[in-house]
Amino acid sequence: MPPKQRRSKRTLVLVSVVVLAAGGLAAVSLTRQLGNKDGERAIERLSLVWPSIMTMPQEDRALLAGLSLSCRLQDRPAVKSSVVACLEDAASDPHSALPKGLDQRSAQARLRVLLNQQPS
Repeated sequence: MPPKQRRSKRTLVLVSVVVLAAGGLAAVSLTRQLGNKDGERAIERLSLVWPSIMTMPQEDRALLAGLSLSCRLQDRPAVKSSVVACLEDAASDPHSALPKGLDQRSAQARLRVLLNQQPS
């Protein structure tokens, strides 16, 4: 292959790699933005039940985060009863995402305690 064709081929490969990398970075950025928006909506909904959720102990926030992800809380109506129903459904689902070291029975019990402690 003549040197000019080799350079052309290398340039084409380099441009392809750069374009693919830029596309991958854009996809990651978009996914993060969508994830952040979902997280913000979930926190807004959790705040309907626990207005001071961000000051709760880390373990309780981790439990609520896992349950929220499992029941897709961000897609539920922003109504207190809907939030509670979503979390209770997730707590009773054996496939829900729970923090390490927490089993389903313990998650259900802790959720009940948190619900009983919520402000009126």
